[in-house]
Amino acid sequence: KLEQNAASEGARRHLERHEEALISCDQAVELRTVSPGDNRSAAVFVDPAALREALKTRAAALQLDNDHDEAVRDWSRALESARESGAAPEEQQDLQRSLMQAQQNKRVWDERRDHMATLELPANLQQLAPEKQCSWIKKQHRKLARKWHPDKYRGNSDRGARKMREVQEAKDVLYERFRC
Repeated sequence: KLEQNAASEGARRHLERHEEALISCDQAVELRTVSPGDNRSAAVFVDPAALREALKTRAAALQLDNDHDEAVRDWSRALESARESGAAPEEQQDLQRSLMQAQQNKRVWDERRDHMATLELPANLQQLAPEKQCSWIKKQHRKLARKWHPDKYRGNSDRGARKMREVQEAKDVLYERFRC
């Protein structure tokens, strides 16, 4: 129980730094989930409220990380858990609203990705000379590609691969837009 609380608190404490929060959240959810065939004893009691809290925290961190697919999955699991355990109607409504917001964020992200934000480019990039624009894009792509490359990234390999795809897509779109 102490490990569960520590993992949850670590996730909340680091929510602004979603990188660390995602690791803490993954640990918190793992500690609260017992699946069939799990090596842990079947007598381990999993508190549905604690699992929901861990899922909610991880979903919020995933949304900050623009991983909307996983965020929607976590909000859905939290809502399902609330319904199965007979949670208060207010909590179920809050979870339903959060799920709908996550789905809306996913649609917006899919339709209108902010490629300049993905590459962490300055807001005044369009005011610079064309050569400077292209050099900024190239520099930021190189920096982020080193950070997220699946062979270099030390965290969750799926996250690293997803981020790398986003960085590559952003570079391609911006190269075309700025005619680099």
